[in-house]
Amino acid sequence: MTQKTNVTTESYAPILQDGDFDILADRIRKKTGLLFSQSKRHMIEARLLRATKPANISELSAYIHEVIDNNCDDSLEHLIPILTTNVTSFFRERYQLEYFDRSILP
Repeated sequence: MTQKTNVTTESYAPILQDGDFDILADRIRKKTGLLFSQSKRHMIEARLLRATKPANISELSAYIHEVIDNNCDDSLEHLIPILTTNVTSFFRERYQLEYFDRSILP
């Protein structure tokens, strides 16, 4: 017999409002050239929640608007590494470099 476990999920107040994701994604695109589609909304929200939790920020919308509306480049610079995956494996393997050297450089 399988015992049922009651799982409770804590609801949280800070979620991205409809336009906030677009505002943030547009600002990051203008600053870095990185594109975040709506399919990345959940990931961005989760990373923002994790980043703002230590600062006891209760509403992501207010935080985003503070960063965007006040043109806080320092805050935006702080957000970029939090929101990006930071994969640096492109052309790091020897065989990739050799292929690049043989195929593209000549």
